[in-house]
Amino acid sequence: FFSICVPMLWGPTFLFVAAPPLLKIDAFLVSLLIGTKQSGNVVTFIDGVHSMQIWPLCSSFHNISQAALAWVALSQTLGRDLGMKDVFWSGLAIILAAAVNLGRLALMAVSPEYFVTIHGPLGAQIAGGLTIVLIAFTCMIGQRRELFARA
Repeated sequence: FFSICVPMLWGPTFLFVAAPPLLKIDAFLVSLLIGTKQSGNVVTFIDGVHSMQIWPLCSSFHNISQAALAWVALSQTLGRDLGMKDVFWSGLAIILAAAVNLGRLALMAVSPEYFVTIHGPLGAQIAGGLTIVLIAFTCMIGQRRELFARA
């Protein structure tokens, strides 16, 4: 039950509590990707005129709990004990989940004319779908021996 609560309660709660340093890390990574300036959780767009502020719900750390939950759920479904190999594969799922949103933030900063589209419902659906596919694929590949042994 604790694992199920992670994406809806514990993950967002932790993100709001730890938001200031995490949002600064997000802004730093986006500014590093696109080559612009960053101040706190604000990133200057590539045009040098506009800027955006990164909020907790837009953070690349937002979907980490989904990746962790997917890994734990699949491991428990397959009835396997967690080991050192799981650190690598679950870590990869977490990094990919964060990378999708980091890329989305970078796209917003590179293309201010498409900011509303990328940040809006269409961009959110595309990023969310890509995140879920990458998480599922990584979890299945990481647990392929156990997953296909039961088939």
